[in-house]
Amino acid sequence: MAYMNTDIPELGGFDTGLVLENLALILRRQAPWLEASIAQLWELAHAILQDASGDVDTLQSILLSLQGHADQEPSPDHPDAPYLYGMEKSLGIYQKLLLYHFLHLKAGTLPLSAEQSNREVTPTAQGKIAYMKGALVGKAYMKFSAFIQGCRALDFHSFADACEEVQNGLCEYCILPLHSSTDGQLMSFYRLIIKYRLQIVAVCDVHHKAGGHPATTTFGLLRSMGEGWDMGDLYQNPFLRQKPTGLTLSLLYTPEKKHGFGDILVASEFCGVPLIGTGTLPFAEVSTLLYGALPDKDTSPDNAFTLMFELGELTSADPSTSKPIMPHAFLSHLMLEASEHFILGLYPTL
Repeated sequence: MAYMNTDIPELGGFDTGLVLENLALILRRQAPWLEASIAQLWELAHAILQDASGDVDTLQSILLSLQGHADQEPSPDHPDAPYLYGMEKSLGIYQKLLLYHFLHLKAGTLPLSAEQSNREVTPTAQGKIAYMKGALVGKAYMKFSAFIQGCRALDFHSFADACEEVQNGLCEYCILPLHSSTDGQLMSFYRLIIKYRLQIVAVCDVHHKAGGHPATTTFGLLRSMGEGWDMGDLYQNPFLRQKPTGLTLSLLYTPEKKHGFGDILVASEFCGVPLIGTGTLPFAEVSTLLYGALPDKDTSPDNAFTLMFELGELTSADPSTSKPIMPHAFLSHLMLEASEHFILGLYPTL
C-alpha cells in the first residue's frame, strides 16, 4: 500500500512524499488491529444472539444498551478534541454497522422488531384503489392493477379525497404522483402522505409528453399506516415478495440530533445504499401535519427532509452465498439509532 507520488511537489518546505509514505505505513500497521476488531464483532454477534435466546425484544434491548466509546465526547481540554470526537464517532458507526451485518449472517433473518400481525383490511375495501381521474394516473392504475388480485378502481375529484378514503379504511390503496422529470420531487403530494399517514408500497413510471418533449412522472401506490409508522410493518408489503429487487427506501428526516444527518449518510455509504433523491418541507408545517401543533421556534430546525435511498435487493442472510446483504444493516441502523424519523416506504418499481 504505497501512496508516494513523485509528481507531488514539496509544500512549504515539507517533503510531501515522505508524509504520504508515513501515512501509508500507519495504515499498514493498523490492519492487524482492524482484523482483530472485526473478529471481536463476529464473536459479539454470537454472544448477543445467545443471550437474546430468540426473543426479538431482548435482542433489541441488548443492542440499544451497547453504548461504545463513540458516544462519549473527549475532554474539551484536549487540543484536538473536535477531530478526535469526529474520528471516534465515525469508527463507532462502522463498528455497529458491522455488528448488525454479522447478526444477519448468524441469525438468517431480522428486522429487529417484534413480528407484526397481518394487516386487517375489510372485505369491502380489499383491492380497491382510489385516485383522481386523469389520463396519466389512469395509466399508473393499469400498471398497479396487474399486481393486485381482484383490483377495483374508484375515481375521486381530488387526490386529498382519495387519501381520505384510504385513511378511513374505505379503500385499501390510493395513487399519488411523487416525482416528475420536469419538476423534480412533488412535495405537495408528500404533504398528503404525511397528513394522512400513508406508506408507499410500490411505484411505477408513466412516460408522456410535456411541452412536446419526452417526460416521465413517477406514481406511488400507498396504503394507510394507521396510528404511526412502524419499521417492522415495512416487511409486510406484499409487493416485496412479487418483486424483491430494485427497492427504494423513503425516509422523512427531522434533524433533531446534532450529528444525526451525518450519521445516516455515513451509514448509507458504508452499507452501499446510495442517496438518490431529496426534498425539503418547512419543519413547522411537518410538525403541524404530524402532531397538530407548531414546534418551539427557539429549538426546532428550519426544515425537514425526504430522503430516498437505493437498497437494490434484500437477499436472504445466507453465509454460504456471496450476495451482499448490507442493506439489512442499514435498516437496522435506522430502526435502532434513527427511530425518531418516519419511514415513508420500502418499495419496488413495478
